[in-house]
Amino acid sequence: MKRTQEPTIRPQHGAFTLVEMLVVIAIIAILAGILVPVVGRAKTKAKVAAARVEMAGLELAIKSYHNDYSRWPLPKGAASWTNDGGDFTYGSKGAPGNEALMQILMAEAGNHNTGHERNPKKNKYIDPKDSGETNDLPGFSTTGRYHDPFGNEYIISLDLDSDGGCADQDYYNLDPDKGGLFGLVKHKDINDDKPDNRYVYKGEVMIWSFGPDKTKRKKPGESGSKTDNILSWR
Repeated sequence: MKRTQEPTIRPQHGAFTLVEMLVVIAIIAILAGILVPVVGRAKTKAKVAAARVEMAGLELAIKSYHNDYSRWPLPKGAASWTNDGGDFTYGSKGAPGNEALMQILMAEAGNHNTGHERNPKKNKYIDPKDSGETNDLPGFSTTGRYHDPFGNEYIISLDLDSDGGCADQDYYNLDPDKGGLFGLVKHKDINDDKPDNRYVYKGEVMIWSFGPDKTKRKKPGESGSKTDNILSWR
């Protein structure tokens, strides 16, 4: 007798319910909320590390120039722009910004290195990445200024008076109770005729930038706080 084949019964899969979809979306949102800050912090740390590498290269270039010429790479008339500590900070007290330093170190002729007078050997001590843009972007801009990975201009101070302590215009006057010393010493510890409440770096070159927040302070309202600034001497 011929057997009749019974039809195969296949399980029916229904679509996701609205509640299930909402649960999945909520889980994705939670995971994104956890991962995004982590990724952001990792990127910030990477940029800070890159800034420190650039600062080290800039300091090496400055000291190489000093070894070759027995003087600091300063624009003509630098003595008239001394900062409050008797040294020189690019971009303060009427002094030109770091574009003047870059002209000298890169052997570029310009108004701060007329006829290569500040680098007559035309030695190229540094070759930073060219951003191709103007201001507030990482790298070497079309204005001739050198910026950190956050777009801040590097601020450089040099021990112009050769007293063994480098004073930076912003870091010279500090309130130690509000932080920001990070290895600086009292100027009096190096030169007895200097006031007690002034601070310098026990070295010859200081380089720093405003850091991730792109301001001198950690955040608005924190008077004197410089905790996220990127410092070559820290």
